[in-house]
Amino acid sequence: MAQSEVRPYPDPGHRWLGVYAGGPEQHFDYFLRKLSLGDSFPDKAAWWAGVKASRANRDDAHRHDVWTVYCGERDADLETGKRRLDAWLAAEKDCPTYPELIPAICLGEENIHTRVEVLGGLARHVREKYRIPVFQWFSDPLTPDPNLTADGWIWDSYGRDSVSFRKHLMKFTALRKPAICVPWAADPHWPQWTQYPTAAALIDREWRQFDICREFNLGCAVFAVAGPHGSVNTWAGSSAPELIKLRNALSAQREAMHAVRPRELPLSSANIAARDRSISVGGDPGAPSEYAETFSGFDWLHAADVRGFLSLRLTSRPDTPGYLELMPRENGPATASLVYRFESSFPLDHVEFLLDAEVTASAGARNVLSLTTDETEKSWPLEAIQQNSNGIATLRLDDKKVVQGRHVFFVRILMESPNGQAGIAT
Repeated sequence: MAQSEVRPYPDPGHRWLGVYAGGPEQHFDYFLRKLSLGDSFPDKAAWWAGVKASRANRDDAHRHDVWTVYCGERDADLETGKRRLDAWLAAEKDCPTYPELIPAICLGEENIHTRVEVLGGLARHVREKYRIPVFQWFSDPLTPDPNLTADGWIWDSYGRDSVSFRKHLMKFTALRKPAICVPWAADPHWPQWTQYPTAAALIDREWRQFDICREFNLGCAVFAVAGPHGSVNTWAGSSAPELIKLRNALSAQREAMHAVRPRELPLSSANIAARDRSISVGGDPGAPSEYAETFSGFDWLHAADVRGFLSLRLTSRPDTPGYLELMPRENGPATASLVYRFESSFPLDHVEFLLDAEVTASAGARNVLSLTTDETEKSWPLEAIQQNSNGIATLRLDDKKVVQGRHVFFVRILMESPNGQAGIAT
């Protein structure tokens, strides 16, 4: 089944505040609901009748709800998971179901890479049979997997510093699919994770994530629980002084989210990211070092300065993964660049660059591979240009002895198009 046949999930962006599991609507706009599935689904007809009564012909913030379902994704085989999903979703005699009223499902939570075969198979099953978009959720610090079929991603990154969190968030954003972050907003004294002396201490450490999600216009659905059983209702009804302060602060945060105007987000600062490191090169004349960027993951976000990030998309399944694309813009030209810094402990003799890339026939679209030894990165004396490639072709750039005797050089990959149709792939 083609991807276009799956119903799109209406991305809430940063305007609405969700909550893990569900809770009083006076505090939250949409829910990451939880549902455990077995080999049968008791009271199935009544359950689906309730869904129809509550959701049919309604268009409120609960159109962003995601059903987090537990169907054996962690410990059962693929066929068992499929059977349990069908027990919930498939219509039966005298028992109609309404999968079109389920905005999206997420296959459990806090998953790991060893289960990707089952997670991918379950996602394809739901998408093909019921046309429901499927989210995936990996355990922190795992990144999203472009090889795993997903229509969106959910993640939580409790306790991360702002710099690390922003770079981690960009990996979800780069896929250009709905992404929902789960910030920590539990009772500061809740004993099942880090405890904080005050609500202010919790907010100071955890809630900078809201600002970074706002920068990129990403959704937030908080983890807000209290009490021995980790209940949202206990969180909402507690009279503990620090929890009252936390609820009031979250209410103010929600008001700020509701005040977001159309097209206000993402912020222009979301277009920029700084590299974390230089790339070491060198080697003997007969065995020179090599560096390869395959765009099969997110190393480029750490190794390169990025400009025009909001115009880039890293492809992922159900599309063919392994491509970094320049996306169209509604108004004006599209442009983006990656700048890598290479460094050698010994004087260099010669370098050569190869870029497997494609440019569409759009007038003015091009890929440019450039080299400089200018530490200010203002002058790019050597470049190779690709236009109208008619498929993926190899762009080559020789250094012409510019780096000879030097220790540092920079390489830039620049993508430009008046209509946003240029792209690169390796």
